[in-house]
Amino acid sequence: MSLRPRFVALVVVAGLVPLACSSNENTIRPSDTTTGTIDRSTSTTSTVPRSESTEPGTTGDDGIPGLWLATGSGIVDSDGQVWAEPKAGETLRNPIDDGVGGVAYLRCIADRVTCTIEDARTRGKVPAVLGEADTLLAAGSYQQRRVLLTSWTDPSLVPSFEANVSGLVARLVDMDSGQVTPMLGWFGWETGPFSGDVESDRFATCLGEGEVCQAGTAIGMTPFVPIVGREPATVTSLALDPGATRLTWIETEPMAGVVTAVVADLATANVAATVLSSPTAEPADDAVTDGTWVAIRTGAEVEMVQLGPDGVRGTVEVPDDVAEMAIRTAGGGGAANDIL
Repeated sequence: MSLRPRFVALVVVAGLVPLACSSNENTIRPSDTTTGTIDRSTSTTSTVPRSESTEPGTTGDDGIPGLWLATGSGIVDSDGQVWAEPKAGETLRNPIDDGVGGVAYLRCIADRVTCTIEDARTRGKVPAVLGEADTLLAAGSYQQRRVLLTSWTDPSLVPSFEANVSGLVARLVDMDSGQVTPMLGWFGWETGPFSGDVESDRFATCLGEGEVCQAGTAIGMTPFVPIVGREPATVTSLALDPGATRLTWIETEPMAGVVTAVVADLATANVAATVLSSPTAEPADDAVTDGTWVAIRTGAEVEMVQLGPDGVRGTVEVPDDVAEMAIRTAGGGGAANDIL
Protein backbone atom coordinates (compact mmCIF):
# COMPACT_ATOMS: atom_id res chain seq x y z
CA MET A 1 0.00 0.00 0.00
CA SER A 2 1.34 3.41 -0.91
CA LEU A 3 1.60 5.64 2.14
CA ARG A 4 0.75 9.02 0.75
CA PRO A 5 1.34 12.18 2.75
CA ARG A 6 -1.45 12.60 5.30
CA PHE A 7 -2.23 16.09 4.03
CA VAL A 8 -2.66 17.02 0.37
CA ALA A 9 -3.79 20.53 -0.50
CA LEU A 10 -6.16 20.65 -3.43
CA VAL A 11 -7.11 24.27 -2.98
CA VAL A 12 -4.39 26.26 -1.42
CA VAL A 13 -3.31 30.71 -0.14
CA ALA A 14 -1.53 33.19 -2.25
CA GLY A 15 2.00 34.02 -1.28
CA LEU A 16 3.31 30.64 -0.19
CA VAL A 17 6.17 31.30 2.17
CA PRO A 18 9.35 30.40 0.27
CA LEU A 19 11.55 27.71 1.69
CA ALA A 20 14.69 29.47 0.58
CA CYS A 21 16.00 32.46 2.51
CA SER A 22 18.86 34.81 1.76
CA SER A 23 20.20 34.50 5.29
CA ASN A 24 22.03 31.29 6.19
CA GLU A 25 22.06 32.06 9.90
CA ASN A 26 19.49 29.44 10.85
CA THR A 27 20.13 26.96 8.05
CA ILE A 28 20.69 23.41 9.26
CA ARG A 29 23.60 21.75 7.50
CA PRO A 30 24.62 18.09 7.26
CA SER A 31 27.76 18.67 9.31
CA ASP A 32 27.11 15.57 11.41
CA THR A 33 24.78 13.33 9.47
CA THR A 34 24.62 9.68 10.50
CA THR A 35 22.45 6.80 9.42
CA GLY A 36 21.90 3.58 11.30
CA THR A 37 19.44 0.80 12.04
CA ILE A 38 18.27 0.04 15.56
CA ASP A 39 19.29 -3.45 16.63
CA ARG A 40 16.02 -5.24 17.32
CA SER A 41 17.81 -8.08 19.13
CA THR A 42 18.44 -5.88 22.18
CA SER A 43 15.03 -4.23 22.17
CA THR A 44 12.37 -4.67 24.83
CA THR A 45 9.07 -5.78 23.35
CA SER A 46 5.77 -6.17 25.15
CA THR A 47 2.11 -6.17 24.32
CA VAL A 48 -0.06 -3.73 26.25
CA PRO A 49 -3.64 -5.00 26.58
CA ARG A 50 -6.31 -2.39 25.91
CA SER A 51 -7.92 -3.19 29.27
CA GLU A 52 -4.80 -2.20 31.20
CA SER A 53 -5.26 1.29 32.65
CA THR A 54 -2.65 3.96 33.31
CA GLU A 55 -2.97 7.46 34.70
CA PRO A 56 -3.61 10.25 32.14
CA GLY A 57 -0.43 11.62 30.63
CA THR A 58 1.78 8.90 32.13
CA THR A 59 3.46 5.84 30.71
CA GLY A 60 2.64 2.25 31.50
CA ASP A 61 4.66 -0.01 33.79
CA ASP A 62 6.92 -0.86 30.85
CA GLY A 63 7.69 2.83 30.23
CA ILE A 64 5.77 2.96 26.95
CA PRO A 65 3.47 5.97 26.51
CA GLY A 66 -0.17 5.66 25.57
CA LEU A 67 -1.91 6.61 22.35
CA TRP A 68 -4.90 8.66 21.27
CA LEU A 69 -6.90 6.83 18.62
CA ALA A 70 -9.62 7.93 16.21
CA THR A 71 -11.93 4.93 15.71
CA GLY A 72 -15.42 4.27 14.49
CA SER A 73 -16.67 4.54 18.09
CA GLY A 74 -14.99 7.90 18.66
CA ILE A 75 -11.81 9.14 20.30
CA VAL A 76 -10.35 6.51 22.64
CA ASP A 77 -7.03 5.95 24.34
CA SER A 78 -4.94 2.83 24.02
CA ASP A 79 -6.34 1.56 27.33
CA GLY A 80 -9.77 1.38 25.70
CA GLN A 81 -11.21 4.38 27.55
CA VAL A 82 -13.66 6.46 25.47
CA TRP A 83 -13.02 10.23 25.60
CA ALA A 84 -15.52 11.43 22.98
CA GLU A 85 -18.33 9.77 21.05
CA PRO A 86 -19.86 10.86 17.72
CA LYS A 87 -23.55 11.62 17.43
CA ALA A 88 -25.61 10.33 14.50
CA GLY A 89 -24.15 11.57 11.22
CA GLU A 90 -20.87 12.65 12.82
CA THR A 91 -17.28 11.43 12.76
CA LEU A 92 -14.50 12.32 15.18
CA ARG A 93 -11.02 12.57 13.73
CA ASN A 94 -7.56 14.12 13.97
CA PRO A 95 -6.64 13.45 17.64
CA ILE A 96 -3.83 15.64 19.05
CA ASP A 97 -2.45 15.46 22.58
CA ASP A 98 -3.44 18.76 24.24
CA GLY A 99 -0.44 18.92 26.57
CA VAL A 100 -2.50 18.99 29.79
CA GLY A 101 -3.59 15.36 29.98
CA GLY A 102 -6.39 15.48 27.45
CA VAL A 103 -6.99 15.29 23.72
CA ALA A 104 -8.03 17.79 21.07
CA TYR A 105 -9.87 16.52 17.99
CA LEU A 106 -12.31 17.51 15.25
CA ARG A 107 -16.05 16.81 15.34
CA CYS A 108 -17.25 16.61 11.74
CA ILE A 109 -20.77 16.45 10.33
CA ALA A 110 -21.25 14.12 7.35
CA ASP A 111 -18.59 14.82 4.71
CA ARG A 112 -17.95 18.47 5.58
CA VAL A 113 -14.29 19.44 5.39
CA THR A 114 -14.48 22.18 8.03
CA CYS A 115 -15.24 20.81 11.48
CA THR A 116 -15.61 21.92 15.10
CA ILE A 117 -12.51 21.85 17.33
CA GLU A 118 -13.08 20.20 20.71
CA ASP A 119 -10.64 19.70 23.59
CA ALA A 120 -11.54 16.93 26.06
CA ARG A 121 -9.28 17.87 28.95
CA THR A 122 -10.85 15.44 31.42
CA ARG A 123 -12.56 12.20 30.50
CA GLY A 124 -16.26 12.29 31.21
CA LYS A 125 -16.47 16.10 31.29
CA VAL A 126 -17.92 18.41 28.63
CA PRO A 127 -15.11 19.31 26.18
CA ALA A 128 -14.09 22.88 25.41
CA VAL A 129 -15.23 24.12 21.98
CA LEU A 130 -12.54 26.16 20.21
CA GLY A 131 -13.97 27.21 16.86
CA GLU A 132 -13.42 25.62 13.46
CA ALA A 133 -10.64 23.94 11.52
CA ASP A 134 -10.09 21.62 8.59
CA THR A 135 -7.01 20.03 10.16
CA LEU A 136 -5.23 20.08 13.50
CA LEU A 137 -1.52 20.11 12.80
CA ALA A 138 -0.19 20.34 16.37
CA ALA A 139 -0.59 21.68 19.88
CA GLY A 140 2.22 23.90 21.13
CA SER A 141 3.15 27.30 22.49
CA TYR A 142 3.31 30.77 20.95
CA GLN A 143 3.86 34.06 22.80
CA GLN A 144 3.51 32.19 26.09
CA ARG A 145 0.08 30.87 25.11
CA ARG A 146 -1.07 27.31 24.51
CA VAL A 147 -2.17 27.13 20.89
CA LEU A 148 -3.36 24.75 18.22
CA LEU A 149 -1.75 25.06 14.80
CA THR A 150 -4.54 24.47 12.28
CA SER A 151 -5.62 24.78 8.67
CA TRP A 152 -8.99 26.33 7.77
CA THR A 153 -10.95 27.00 4.59
CA ASP A 154 -11.43 30.76 4.23
CA PRO A 155 -14.75 31.34 2.40
CA SER A 156 -13.65 34.85 1.39
CA LEU A 157 -10.85 33.48 -0.83
CA VAL A 158 -11.46 32.59 -4.46
CA PRO A 159 -9.25 29.67 -5.53
CA SER A 160 -7.18 30.40 -8.63
CA PHE A 161 -4.66 28.20 -10.43
CA GLU A 162 -3.20 31.20 -12.27
CA ALA A 163 -2.66 33.18 -9.06
CA ASN A 164 -1.53 30.10 -7.10
CA VAL A 165 -4.32 30.75 -4.61
CA SER A 166 -6.41 28.30 -2.64
CA GLY A 167 -9.08 28.53 0.00
CA LEU A 168 -6.83 27.14 2.70
CA VAL A 169 -5.06 29.21 5.33
CA ALA A 170 -3.07 28.37 8.45
CA ARG A 171 -4.27 29.72 11.79
CA LEU A 172 -3.33 29.59 15.45
CA VAL A 173 -6.18 28.94 17.87
CA ASP A 174 -5.67 29.85 21.54
CA MET A 175 -6.51 26.75 23.57
CA ASP A 176 -7.80 28.78 26.52
CA SER A 177 -9.67 31.65 24.90
CA GLY A 178 -10.35 30.37 21.37
CA GLN A 179 -8.76 33.55 19.93
CA VAL A 180 -7.60 33.10 16.34
CA THR A 181 -4.29 34.41 14.98
CA PRO A 182 -3.93 34.37 11.16
CA MET A 183 -0.68 32.98 9.75
CA LEU A 184 1.52 33.79 6.78
CA GLY A 185 0.45 32.00 3.60
CA TRP A 186 1.54 28.38 3.83
CA PHE A 187 -0.53 27.18 0.90
CA GLY A 188 -0.34 27.35 -2.88
CA TRP A 189 -2.67 25.81 -5.45
CA GLU A 190 -1.16 22.34 -4.99
CA THR A 191 1.32 22.94 -2.19
CA GLY A 192 1.05 23.07 1.56
CA PRO A 193 2.31 21.60 4.83
CA PHE A 194 2.41 17.84 5.24
CA SER A 195 2.80 18.37 8.99
CA GLY A 196 3.73 21.17 11.38
CA ASP A 197 4.44 22.24 14.93
CA VAL A 198 5.02 25.37 17.02
CA GLU A 199 6.95 25.67 20.29
CA SER A 200 8.44 28.69 22.05
CA ASP A 201 7.57 30.96 19.08
CA ARG A 202 9.39 28.76 16.55
CA PHE A 203 7.39 27.19 13.73
CA ALA A 204 8.36 24.01 11.92
CA THR A 205 6.74 22.42 8.92
CA CYS A 206 7.42 20.31 5.88
CA LEU A 207 6.16 22.15 2.80
CA GLY A 208 5.69 20.42 -0.52
CA GLU A 209 3.32 18.85 -3.01
CA GLY A 210 2.57 15.40 -4.36
CA GLU A 211 4.52 12.79 -2.40
CA VAL A 212 7.37 14.86 -0.97
CA CYS A 213 8.11 17.95 1.08
CA GLN A 214 11.07 19.89 2.51
CA ALA A 215 11.39 20.48 6.26
CA GLY A 216 12.13 23.97 7.52
CA THR A 217 11.72 26.28 10.51
CA ALA A 218 10.93 29.94 11.16
CA ILE A 219 11.10 32.22 14.18
CA GLY A 220 7.75 33.94 14.58
CA MET A 221 6.03 35.19 11.44
CA THR A 222 9.13 35.11 9.21
CA PRO A 223 9.95 33.10 6.06
CA PHE A 224 10.93 29.48 6.54
CA VAL A 225 14.55 28.43 6.35
CA PRO A 226 15.06 24.93 4.92
CA ILE A 227 16.97 22.27 6.81
CA VAL A 228 19.89 21.31 4.60
CA GLY A 229 21.17 17.76 4.56
CA ARG A 230 18.07 15.76 3.67
CA GLU A 231 16.43 15.39 0.30
CA PRO A 232 12.69 16.11 0.06
CA ALA A 233 10.80 13.09 1.36
CA THR A 234 7.39 11.75 2.32
CA VAL A 235 7.04 13.09 5.85
CA THR A 236 4.16 11.81 8.00
CA SER A 237 4.87 13.66 11.25
CA LEU A 238 7.22 16.16 12.87
CA ALA A 239 7.70 17.64 16.34
CA LEU A 240 9.73 20.36 18.04
CA ASP A 241 10.98 19.81 21.58
CA PRO A 242 9.47 22.22 24.18
CA GLY A 243 12.49 24.53 23.98
CA ALA A 244 12.37 24.55 20.16
CA THR A 245 16.03 23.56 19.90
CA ARG A 246 15.50 20.18 18.23
CA LEU A 247 13.27 19.10 15.35
CA THR A 248 12.34 15.47 14.78
CA TRP A 249 10.46 14.15 11.79
CA ILE A 250 9.45 10.80 10.29
CA GLU A 251 10.13 9.84 6.68
CA THR A 252 8.59 6.87 4.89
CA GLU A 253 9.11 5.34 1.48
CA PRO A 254 5.94 4.68 -0.55
CA MET A 255 5.37 0.99 -1.32
CA ALA A 256 8.24 0.06 1.04
CA GLY A 257 8.56 -0.71 4.73
CA VAL A 258 11.31 1.79 5.47
CA VAL A 259 10.56 4.24 8.30
CA THR A 260 13.30 6.73 9.20
CA ALA A 261 13.52 9.14 12.12
CA VAL A 262 15.49 12.31 11.40
CA VAL A 263 16.66 14.66 14.16
CA ALA A 264 18.00 18.16 13.47
CA ASP A 265 19.74 20.04 16.27
CA LEU A 266 18.71 23.63 15.57
CA ALA A 267 21.53 25.06 17.70
CA THR A 268 24.49 23.09 16.32
CA ALA A 269 23.19 22.42 12.79
CA ASN A 270 23.76 18.68 13.16
CA VAL A 271 21.40 16.27 11.38
CA ALA A 272 21.16 12.57 12.24
CA ALA A 273 18.97 9.88 10.68
CA THR A 274 18.07 6.47 12.11
CA VAL A 275 16.31 3.73 10.16
CA LEU A 276 13.60 2.24 12.38
CA SER A 277 12.30 -0.48 10.08
CA SER A 278 13.80 -2.32 7.14
CA PRO A 279 12.76 -2.36 3.47
CA THR A 280 11.41 -5.90 3.95
CA ALA A 281 8.93 -4.80 6.61
CA GLU A 282 5.28 -4.41 5.73
CA PRO A 283 4.48 -0.79 4.75
CA ALA A 284 3.11 1.14 7.70
CA ASP A 285 -0.41 2.54 7.76
CA ASP A 286 0.72 5.45 9.92
CA ALA A 287 3.85 6.73 11.67
CA VAL A 288 3.91 9.62 14.13
CA THR A 289 6.36 11.15 16.59
CA ASP A 290 6.34 13.47 19.59
CA GLY A 291 10.10 14.00 19.37
CA THR A 292 10.90 11.34 21.97
CA TRP A 293 8.89 8.37 20.77
CA VAL A 294 7.83 7.08 17.36
CA ALA A 295 4.62 5.08 16.89
CA ILE A 296 4.47 2.93 13.75
CA ARG A 297 1.07 1.37 13.05
CA THR A 298 0.56 -1.60 10.78
CA GLY A 299 -3.02 -2.83 10.95
CA ALA A 300 -3.99 -3.40 14.58
CA GLU A 301 -0.42 -3.41 15.86
CA VAL A 302 1.56 -0.30 16.84
CA GLU A 303 5.29 -0.55 17.39
CA MET A 304 6.53 2.04 19.88
CA VAL A 305 10.18 3.08 19.52
CA GLN A 306 11.98 5.36 21.96
CA LEU A 307 14.54 7.48 20.13
CA GLY A 308 18.12 7.41 21.37
CA PRO A 309 20.95 4.88 21.67
CA ASP A 310 19.26 2.86 24.44
CA GLY A 311 15.71 3.26 23.20
CA VAL A 312 12.98 0.94 24.42
CA ARG A 313 10.73 -0.85 21.96
CA GLY A 314 7.30 -2.22 22.61
CA THR A 315 4.17 -3.33 20.82
CA VAL A 316 0.67 -2.06 21.53
CA GLU A 317 -2.46 -3.75 20.19
CA VAL A 318 -5.17 -1.33 19.00
CA PRO A 319 -8.65 -1.77 17.47
CA ASP A 320 -8.62 -2.79 13.83
CA ASP A 321 -10.70 0.24 12.81
CA VAL A 322 -8.17 2.87 13.89
CA ALA A 323 -8.03 5.64 11.28
CA GLU A 324 -5.62 8.08 12.96
CA MET A 325 -3.47 8.23 16.07
CA ALA A 326 -1.28 10.48 18.20
CA ILE A 327 1.18 9.76 20.99
CA ARG A 328 -0.27 10.51 24.42
CA THR A 329 2.26 12.77 26.10
CA ALA A 330 2.51 16.29 27.47
CA GLY A 331 4.46 17.47 24.41
CA GLY A 332 3.33 19.14 21.22
CA GLY A 333 3.87 18.00 17.69
CA GLY A 334 1.66 16.20 15.28
CA ALA A 335 0.89 15.30 11.77
CA ALA A 336 -1.50 16.70 9.29
CA ASN A 337 -4.52 14.61 8.46
CA ASP A 338 -6.58 14.09 5.33
CA ILE A 339 -9.01 16.93 4.71
CA LEU A 340 -10.97 15.24 1.95
